[in-house]
Amino acid sequence: MLGWEYPPHITGGLGTACEGLTMALARGGIDISFVVPALLGGERAPHMTLIDSREGPSRALRKEGSGVSLSSEIAKSHIKTLFGCYARQEELEIGFNELSQRLMDAQVTEIEEAEEVEDEESLTFKKAPHGSRYGGNMMDEVYGFSQRVAQLATKLDFDLIHAHDWMTYPAGVVASRLTGKPLVTHVHSLEYDRSGQTVHPTIHGIERLGIESSGAVIAVSAYTRSVVIDQHPVEGERVFVVHNGVSGKYRRSFRRRTEKKNRGKTVLFLGRITFQKGPDYLVEAASRVIRHIPEVKFIIAGTGDMLPRLVGRVNDLGLQAHFDFPGFLSGSDVERIMRQSDLYVMPSVSEPFGISALEAISCDTPCLISKQSGVGEVLRHALKVDFWDVDRMADLMINALLYPSMRYEMVRNASREAQRLRWGPAAHRTVEVYRSVLG
Repeated sequence: MLGWEYPPHITGGLGTACEGLTMALARGGIDISFVVPALLGGERAPHMTLIDSREGPSRALRKEGSGVSLSSEIAKSHIKTLFGCYARQEELEIGFNELSQRLMDAQVTEIEEAEEVEDEESLTFKKAPHGSRYGGNMMDEVYGFSQRVAQLATKLDFDLIHAHDWMTYPAGVVASRLTGKPLVTHVHSLEYDRSGQTVHPTIHGIERLGIESSGAVIAVSAYTRSVVIDQHPVEGERVFVVHNGVSGKYRRSFRRRTEKKNRGKTVLFLGRITFQKGPDYLVEAASRVIRHIPEVKFIIAGTGDMLPRLVGRVNDLGLQAHFDFPGFLSGSDVERIMRQSDLYVMPSVSEPFGISALEAISCDTPCLISKQSGVGEVLRHALKVDFWDVDRMADLMINALLYPSMRYEMVRNASREAQRLRWGPAAHRTVEVYRSVLG
């Protein structure tokens, strides 16, 4: 299995989903070697073997009693260069040449736009306030990872390759071609979700290559499945829906809150401050809510490229006193702020799933989500609105904040749904997908 991050070092929901799914797969007897670009310290994965691609098997956190046997020769090897430890150099080189050519073909008509986008938006990971751990150029990281994984693939014993999101697709494609083992690509989010119609052609091309090269594609919702089929030439029967679960630490029995008198209400947004997540629509709706509930406070937690513009818009509206921007939150801070909030709002423009809504419900906090969110397929007891309809969004927030009984009924019913949304069924469905590609 190929991933880009693993808890506690996460920048979004991808690492959290990988942790939940792998734990459930391991409980079902699946033996997993999970490869990440780098181990950063503090990772705990006793249910599987977690491998640092920069060091190879020489730096792996092995699960107890895993039965994974790595020879001393392999354990001492450090994977540093493309051909250093690989016997069939010609085949590997051909594989990468073909990969590069396919990517170029995918964007040949839009190469000038791609260069402009890279100049303006850049694919370079910068050190974010919350400590992003990938420096340098994004594409260099992606291809460097694929080179190291290609070598690891010839040394590990496995039946199939499971790649999470576009950053790992080149690694999965090349490893599959070199070993003949089938590839399963897992779509947690598409470039279309992040950028709308102005997709970055290089990333879009990588997604297409990974999906075309897969024996099966896993989508985190029926909504995402439809976007995958619309955006990429793939047969519908090869795209399977596997809904995410919610972590055990959030699955708790519903407890009715004690309403404190004379306490102002709090609305929470938690996520990346980007186009995809729709925080700008929330700000516009908030300006309408404040006219009716002057004591309301909006917390916009997260970081992203839209943050300066969002703060500027709040200032232009003269609403500084009603907004807090605490930055990126993780761990216990997330649970604390969810439990303290009266309403969680996820106004995403395009949200493949939206696991944070389940986490909020599990913290006894009612949710308002966009109709463009995959989680709405499994969470019926939530308020739902089109992301662009800020008047309707404001009306729903006002009603939820003014009527405690409404919030109580929403959470009581939704918490029952969250109790059923476990990772076990997701793992069972994933194993079915594995069997379909293994024949």
